[in-house]
Amino acid sequence: MQSQRGTQSRDLVNNCPRVQLTREEAIAAALVGAQRRMISHYAGQRDTHGMPADMVWMFEMEGALAECAFAKLVGLYWSATVNTFKGADVGRKIQVRQTIHEFGTLRITKEDPDEDLFVLMTGKLGSYTFRGAVRGWKGKQEQWWGKLRADREYYSFNIPQRFLESPWQYINQEREG
Repeated sequence: MQSQRGTQSRDLVNNCPRVQLTREEAIAAALVGAQRRMISHYAGQRDTHGMPADMVWMFEMEGALAECAFAKLVGLYWSATVNTFKGADVGRKIQVRQTIHEFGTLRITKEDPDEDLFVLMTGKLGSYTFRGAVRGWKGKQEQWWGKLRADREYYSFNIPQRFLESPWQYINQEREG
């Protein structure tokens, strides 16, 4: 899916760029998320993030929508891949993470590539705000290691938004190839 610049604005509180997917973009991205979920389900793969099974469906679709939105925002191609798991979501080394929580943290696992750029998008249903980014190695600090929620067994590095950086220098490197 070729990226196109579209409806964009700024979050008035934090001056963060926002992007709104068109209906067609949102439907296409949601179908990618659904395909990812069903392929994993029929392959017998269980969710490794400790989410309840009934919530995984939503997270897969929202994740794909956020990837599409980030690609649109920065003018990079989104390949809409399925079954690539730890591969880049956008460009060669950009991993997109999404949360519905406006002040949510950026989650990185110990297994995530150190050199990849991890970006945080907040929002849902095709309307997202870009909050910042960090390289994997820089986000893997012991002070951020722990459970995101006490009722789940999944551990990760949970980086607060105030420690995220602007990704534009990295985005320009991606564009130059």
